[in-house]
Parts: sequence; structure tokens; C-alpha cells
Amino acid sequence: MASVTQSQSESSGRAVSIPQSMLFWTCIVLSVVLFLLGMFVFTGPMSGIAGVWAASLFVGAILGYLGYLVWYRFEA
Repeated sequence: MASVTQSQSESSGRAVSIPQSMLFWTCIVLSVVLFLLGMFVFTGPMSGIAGVWAASLFVGAILGYLGYLVWYRFEA
């Protein structure tokens, strides 16, 4: 049954696009590092600031990449 589903998905021509940009992956890694620093290293208000920076960087990178996909998908 899995081979039938797999062959149907391959024939549809849709592929999952994985970002290749070094800047994208740098932003993701930096946001994870900031999350970890905020949880285990920083204390007090700096912990919260690191978490907010990490969350905004992570969400911004994901939304920026999705916006890029939508923009170039409908441009043609």
C-alpha cells in the first residue's frame, strides 16, 4: 500500500523544497543557540530577551522562506 501512495506522490510532480541557503540555516542554528542560552545560561530578564530574540529569528526565517516560495511560485 505504501508503494502505491509513494508512486502516486512521485507522479504528481510536487517535491518538498528544502532551503539550501546558508543564511537560512545560520538563522535557524542561531535561534536554537539563543533558545538554549536563554534556558540554561542566562538568568533574569536577559533569559527572556534571548528567548524573544530566538523566537523572532526562527519565525522570521521560516516566514521569509515561505514568502519566498509563494512569491516565486506565482510570479511565473
